[in-house]
Amino acid sequence: MQLQNCDAYTSSNGSNRQLALDPQQVSVIGSAFKEAWLQFAAAAPAGMDLFAEASMRQLIAVRIIRAATQAGEFDRNALITLALQGL
Repeated sequence: MQLQNCDAYTSSNGSNRQLALDPQQVSVIGSAFKEAWLQFAAAAPAGMDLFAEASMRQLIAVRIIRAATQAGEFDRNALITLALQGL
């Protein structure tokens, strides 16, 4: 069975709405996350503990997902820039 889209759910002002992402958009989001993490990890302070690393990975992922689903941003480089802004 091949999927035609990937459904994501988000909450906005207390109501749930369904967002459908096509495979290309999911691919862009995944690629942006991987590259943003590599860039952050290369510049991160040495000796970051596992808790801090997990927190930063989550922050980067949330920033990318929000930019894509709420602002409709699917430019890979823009997503990377938005994810790393201020870190």
